Amino acid sequence: MISKTIDGKLFKEFVINGCQNLKNDCDNVNALNVFPVPDGDTGTNMKLTIEGGVHILNGEDSANIGEVSKKVSKAMTLSARGNSGVILSQFFKGLSNGLSNIDVSNVEEFANAFCKGVEQAYSAVQNPTEGTILTVMREAGQTAKNMINEESTLNDYFKYYLIEANASLQRTPELLPCLKEAGVIDSGGQGFIRIIEGMAMVLDGNILEYTEANNNPQTIIDTNFNADSVLEYGYCTEFILQLMNAKCDPNTFDVGTIISYLETIGNSIVAFKDDTIIKVHVHTMNPGLALNYCQQFGEFVTLKIENMSVQHSDLKEKVEPLNKKKEHKKYAFVAVSQGEGITDTFVELGVDEIVSGGQTMNPSTEDFVNAFDKLDAEYIIVFPNNSNIIMAAKQAAENYSKADVRVIKTKSIAECYSALSMLDLSSDDIDVICDSFSEEINNVTTGQITYSIRESEINNIHISKDDYIAIVNHNIVSSNVSKVEVFKQMCQKIENMENKYVMVLFYGKDMLEEEKNDIREFLQENYPSLEFGEIEGKQDVYSIIVSVE
Repeated sequence: MISKTIDGKLFKEFVINGCQNLKNDCDNVNALNVFPVPDGDTGTNMKLTIEGGVHILNGEDSANIGEVSKKVSKAMTLSARGNSGVILSQFFKGLSNGLSNIDVSNVEEFANAFCKGVEQAYSAVQNPTEGTILTVMREAGQTAKNMINEESTLNDYFKYYLIEANASLQRTPELLPCLKEAGVIDSGGQGFIRIIEGMAMVLDGNILEYTEANNNPQTIIDTNFNADSVLEYGYCTEFILQLMNAKCDPNTFDVGTIISYLETIGNSIVAFKDDTIIKVHVHTMNPGLALNYCQQFGEFVTLKIENMSVQHSDLKEKVEPLNKKKEHKKYAFVAVSQGEGITDTFVELGVDEIVSGGQTMNPSTEDFVNAFDKLDAEYIIVFPNNSNIIMAAKQAAENYSKADVRVIKTKSIAECYSALSMLDLSSDDIDVICDSFSEEINNVTTGQITYSIRESEINNIHISKDDYIAIVNHNIVSSNVSKVEVFKQMCQKIENMENKYVMVLFYGKDMLEEEKNDIREFLQENYPSLEFGEIEGKQDVYSIIVSVE
């Protein structure tokens, strides 16, 4: 198909095909990881982000590209996770802004919109780094825009775009030394190219069979919910409602009508309107009541109902009985946690809501928004606890209006633990409180022990597959076949370790008691003045997480 224009229906095909093309190569994108550790999730984050956009397109038949791109953008903003996902969602936001008030876009308008997407993506990153997805977006967009003319087709534009995008991707190791040392190209750039390739394939008639997302398989094993159980927690009910002209005026419909009703039958309510679509989340004992009420205004595009009283390993959120009234607080705390013991520790230290996630499992913007909505607070303070989660937390904060949300840039569990341990609200000043948290995390050294998924050479350290790796403040410092030995090497690499006064160790699920005893003996013998505490964190991926001050 040769085309000089793109409408909403063709744009929908572009997004769906781009999403599927990324999904088909997701594992390869994940494998392009600088560190040989089991956290290669760039492809997964980008896939889950754009799937949010595809999800909202179910039943969408508008030919207006401005309207369709706006819906995709808003949905992707909520589904965004990880730095790469947030950047991707911001690209589509800028793209949507560039296409606003346009029914059918010509090639020049479409090229300009792509450049608007780049500008928006750059603006979302506090300190943009070249040699990343941003570089690929910028260089490809500008080059393709410069090469088109009045006679150019969309086919021409995508050809120019992909030639430069692939060339730019191959140059990323020259711009980012860590990529060159690891012998990889930028994973975010690769994922982005897969999306653009999928779009271009539509024009060639290569329509991929789209496979529906199944990110949360509901496999319940050894459930505690049986014939004698009591439905204490109710049902988590989520749906997307398409308002119908035959039932109401979709353009003037007030979502407050639905919110007011849901407040009479449940809690943890999140409901917002996007043009003629309404997205709803509610915890209720009677999901049928919610469905029957809302169906008088439209029809369901998607629907999900989960029994929250069923206890199983996949349960994502900490739930409370529906009859428990939310306590109003001036200050409330939200923290990302992975590991039962870490979660319990954070709750004991005063965290009000836990967002499940961490390495290899980054929460989305919407996950944070849902956590915020469970609270009744004037100020909400968020601890993302991972450098790849900070952007999603900040995006959630920027899109939330019911409270003043502040994000503390904690990059590890260790930093969060230290900050919470020094919690002091006596000033009753949100700026002072947040500044004190930021100062505290600057005094923390984070140590982590994990395993290698491939052979590599980093920082002049040879790493074999399945070796244990020690990481200090996000830098690999040693590698060894033994967890205990690599822990000892890590301690020797921590700057001024002999003068540190306290260490807290979070033990992962794979730690043996014999290994813990060896570590205790090592610390007592080599650092006699060091006070150390031990917490059964029960986290995955990291055998040991250490906070040192």
